[in-house]
Formats: sequence, C-alpha cells, structure tokens
Amino acid sequence: MAGTVTVSVDQMRVVLPYFSDTDKYPDAMLTVALGNAQNYVSPLILGPLGESDRTYATYLMAGHLQLLSDKLNSGNLSVGNETSASVDRVSVSLTPPPNKNQFEFWLNQTPFGAQLLFLLNTVTGVGFFVGGSNENVFR
Repeated sequence: MAGTVTVSVDQMRVVLPYFSDTDKYPDAMLTVALGNAQNYVSPLILGPLGESDRTYATYLMAGHLQLLSDKLNSGNLSVGNETSASVDRVSVSLTPPPNKNQFEFWLNQTPFGAQLLFLLNTVTGVGFFVGGSNENVFR
C-alpha cells in the first residue's frame, strides 16, 4: 500500500515564504488552499513523484490556487498577457501566452504554477495523460 504525504500550513510558510504574513494569509485560508491542492496533486506516493517531490508539488499547487484566488478577489479577471492599453474610452488587448494546452496555460498564470509545471516536466521525464482525453499534458 502506498504511503501519503503530510502537509501543514506551518511548513508551507517555510517552503513558500511569500505566505509568511499571517495577517494577510491566516492559517484558515492556507488550510483551504492546501486541501484544494490535494484535489489536483494526490497525497498518495505513487508514480514518478517521490515523497519530497510530491510534498513540494502540493505546496506549489496550494500557492498557485491561493494566488489565483487573490487575483479573483482583487477584481482582476483578465486572462492572458496585456499587449496594449489605452486610458480614454478604456481599451485593453490581451493575448494568451504560447502554451501547448489549457493545463499549461492555467499553471502559467502564477509563478508557483509555472514552477510546478517545470517540476512535473522535470521529474516525470516522459509524457503522461491527464483525464480521459488524448491530450498529452507533459511532453
């Protein structure tokens, strides 16, 4: 039977010092982010991610989800890179960054997601499939 990784808010603050401000990021908020992160990164130690890689990946995913939540709560709903802007009569042009698929695009929305994507690509080494589609996520 496979073991499971153990994550904690205190350790997340050590691994990702960005979240060290307990007023801005109370324990309850980061506990929710860590719980949600385990919906994306399984706590079971299986496959190419070993215990330390999987633990780090969970913290990165939690950081990614928390930054996306912060972005949403601030009213910033734009998705993509700003390519032009104007002030009078408000006009903004966005272009999505070049990514192979929607999963890469989503992870590249935050620095923690981009770091997680690189970790997954590095550790897994070969492509594998996510979900039931034939879309190759990591290759």
